[in-house]
Formats: sequence, C-alpha cells, structure tokens
Amino acid sequence: MLLEKFNILAIASHPKFKFKGMSVMEKKEATDILQSEIEYFKPVNDNTLEQNQVKEVNDNIIFDEDIKQGHSNAELERFLFAPFNGDLTILKNMPIMRLIFLKYNTALPSSASVERLFIIAGDIYTKKRSKISDCNFENAL
Repeated sequence: MLLEKFNILAIASHPKFKFKGMSVMEKKEATDILQSEIEYFKPVNDNTLEQNQVKEVNDNIIFDEDIKQGHSNAELERFLFAPFNGDLTILKNMPIMRLIFLKYNTALPSSASVERLFIIAGDIYTKKRSKISDCNFENAL
C-alpha cells in the first residue's frame, strides 16, 4: 500500500501525466490521496489564518471543516485544470503541488532505485538477499 501510494502520488503530481490512464475509481482514489498529501504539506500559516477567519459558532457547531477543504481544494483544482505546455513552470504558482512534485519525482541516490525494485518485486526478505556479505551490504548502502 505504501509503495502504491508513492507511485500514485508520483504520477498524479506530475503536470504531464496527472491522472492519464486511470479509471474513474482510480482517479477518485488518487484525488483523495493527493488531497490528503496537500493537507499534510499545507503551511502552518494557512491553519492559523483559517482559525482566525472561522470563529462563527452557531448552536455550538463550528463549520470550519468545509472551509478548510474548500481552501485546500483551490490549489488542487488549479493544478488539475492547468494545461501542460511542455515545461514545469506551472508549478511555480502552486507551492504545495511543487513540494509534492519534488518529493515524489526527483532523482534518487545511487542504490535507492535498485532497493525500491527489490521491495516492489518482494525480494528484499528472500534467501537470495539474506546471505549478503558485509562488504556487499556496505556497497548496497
């Protein structure tokens, strides 16, 4: 599930691909995952600003959850409907999407991509990896 989430975020946060090739259900799931990642990267300043703006209490019910979702959806909506013109300059106007793109679509250190392939293939805890020598282990790191 963790690698699947990583792969979904890598595809969905790239302006060229977004949700291409996904079914309607996969798009909905990917949108939810991307939305939760946007909430995670949301600056602290936005939260304090929203808390100051939303102080209306009606019958002891605070309606700030809908407003928080609407505010964070704005950047996602701009990203989804922005046309891709061949470069990544559209990410300059979307700081949270830029952070997500950089986190999930940047180059990896030397052996990280190989280790990820072993993990995806399920070979990380098999016999062929269990008898690795100290020298080879250090080289793998």
